[in-house]
Amino acid sequence: MKYLKEHWPVLLVAVTTIFCIFEWFVSGTVDAGDVIFFFILCFGFIIPVSLLIASAWYGYKIRNAKKWLMCLAFCIPGVLLLIIAAKSLLIFASLPFIIPSLIASLIGMAIGCLIWKARNMENNPA
Repeated sequence: MKYLKEHWPVLLVAVTTIFCIFEWFVSGTVDAGDVIFFFILCFGFIIPVSLLIASAWYGYKIRNAKKWLMCLAFCIPGVLLLIIAAKSLLIFASLPFIIPSLIASLIGMAIGCLIWKARNMENNPA
């Protein structure tokens, strides 16, 4: 239970990725409007919001400088979803879909670091 308490953001990202994969396969249509809506909803909102929350948590909890590499690791769900949706391995062509996830991860990490710094200054005034 302690492991789940510390690493629930990974579960959040996994659940949102599975939700998006499920949404892609359940829709069953390849209508252009549905595909555009799916890509805007998943890559523009659902995945970046979950990554923002997860990055903010780890930015607050982890004190190692290597935590910024997690922002790159958090782009993996978007790449995985794009490979499944597009049925191709053109990763460099998928950069426009990865950029919102990367930006959300970086912003979340910065927010988490700022929250930790503010709490640390509050507890230890100089």
